Amino acid sequence: MFNHAHAVRNSFISGAALLLTLIIPSESQAQTDCATELATTSGFTTLDNGDNATRARKVDEWDGEVLKITTTLPGILVVEGSGPGLQNSVYTDASSGPYPVLDSAQLGTSLPELQTVVPAGDHCVQVTPGVGEDDFEVQARFIDVCHLGDADDHGDSSICSTPLTVDGDSVPGEITSFSTTDIDRFTFVLGSSATVVIESTGNTDVEADLYDGSSLVASDDDSGASDNFQITESLAAGTYYVRVKGANGSYGISIVTVPEP
Repeated sequence: MFNHAHAVRNSFISGAALLLTLIIPSESQAQTDCATELATTSGFTTLDNGDNATRARKVDEWDGEVLKITTTLPGILVVEGSGPGLQNSVYTDASSGPYPVLDSAQLGTSLPELQTVVPAGDHCVQVTPGVGEDDFEVQARFIDVCHLGDADDHGDSSICSTPLTVDGDSVPGEITSFSTTDIDRFTFVLGSSATVVIESTGNTDVEADLYDGSSLVASDDDSGASDNFQITESLAAGTYYVRVKGANGSYGISIVTVPEP
């Protein structure tokens, strides 16, 4: 009797171990797929505000399939499923990542959508495969938080800054509310140290502040022609931000490097 109970107990423990062995690789594989794909540079669909990306497969064909998305700004990723309920997980790999699973939910026809906040960067939707031959489609829609509410040509916060190309074309801007409520922000990246000239053009009296992260580097109002600003600074490699404010009206802004003597 004792030996029989002992054998049953050992059989139960062995069965539990086998069950864990079967479950754990399934979870690991779901994470590995997106982790592998986020390490690549191809196959991503770039989504702007309101854009959609979709991928459809048979239910039993989703193993190893992912939907890869890039967003240039932070926002809300809305993921919906069409077909039988399957588990969907959202991963991201932003500049400060990689991140683990941001969110996960069972999606399908008549099931609620999944909404998750994502930073700017690359994202991946992993669908856990099901059993059967039904079609399942996953759709992701991006809502740009920098353009919620009233439309604005350039973001009012650093996270929504418009990228400037060093030694590129002038970028147009417009101040629509004097000084306080409409402040345009821009960002640029220097790959190596350089002396740069940041200036505005046009007939609008605007001024600018240059920041290295949260530290103010320089400010200017009227050093350029016709009440335009002009900032000349020797900067180290890194990411910088420019804040523009002033009177209502249109202007242009550019940044150029000064050749070494």
